[in-house]
Amino acid sequence: MIADIRDIRRHSFTASDRLLLDANVWLSVYGPADMQDTRTSIYSAALRRMLDAKSQVFLDAFILSEFVNRFAHFEYDRARIGGEATDFKSFRDSPAFEDVAAEIAISATKILNMSIRCQWAFISANVGNLLADFARTRSDFNDLVLASVCREEGLTLVTHDADFKWAGFPILTAHPRLLR
Repeated sequence: MIADIRDIRRHSFTASDRLLLDANVWLSVYGPADMQDTRTSIYSAALRRMLDAKSQVFLDAFILSEFVNRFAHFEYDRARIGGEATDFKSFRDSPAFEDVAAEIAISATKILNMSIRCQWAFISANVGNLLADFARTRSDFNDLVLASVCREEGLTLVTHDADFKWAGFPILTAHPRLLR
């Protein structure tokens, strides 16, 4: 099933938009992003337009967890390259991580404050079908869960992940491979 994929740079946001922002978008806006990376400016501008239009921005626990963990691992990679860390758990237990954890918590709080929380209904979800899809398609399991959330809640996914071309629900992106 092909998704309804639109360029986020051309989208006119409205108050009726129901949007689920993927962790990669949040990382571009509030993570340790490279200011030279065009994704930072594209998704930051899009978020401003969403908020100005009073669009409904949703957040799932999987996305927040991925944001926090990827942010921490990015900082670990920088410390490792700089010779300051040997393994992730040692880095997380080090005094250097205190500032990183505080920065992550500040960013995550900003995200929480502008989002409506939604939660994947693990109890009622057909996890067996998701696992079968995972085995058959070798897709990222979290991507399958996000797709389920979007379908169940009628959400448009805002992502920079090219793996969602199969999704079959609305997507807003600036990813060139998705926009082909």
